[in-house]
Amino acid sequence: MPDYHAALVIDIGTTNCKVSCYSCHDVSVLEVRKFPTPIISSDKGEVDFDIEALWQALRLVMAELVASVPFPVKNISIASFGESGVFVDKEGVFVSKMQSSLDRRGVAYLS
Repeated sequence: MPDYHAALVIDIGTTNCKVSCYSCHDVSVLEVRKFPTPIISSDKGEVDFDIEALWQALRLVMAELVASVPFPVKNISIASFGESGVFVDKEGVFVSKMQSSLDRRGVAYLS
């Protein structure tokens, strides 16, 4: 029997984030959404991802895709290259910043 469900693929990039939805039946692209990666930067060269804004944008885009595609979404995959992570506590609350690879805080130390 054919597998009629869908998968979301989330790509969190330095400049943009992309969420794609694929058919697991024939691997066709059902829909793609893209948005700028939200960041917080300072004059001192500090660059952090705005993790709360990123999370809210991802939730919105995923909900829109789930509602608009013809198959139920049963899988989610997250891809990222060279980016950092964020710590969360057991309640799911963010407890750290998410530093970008564009950040310059360590330059003096590495020189």
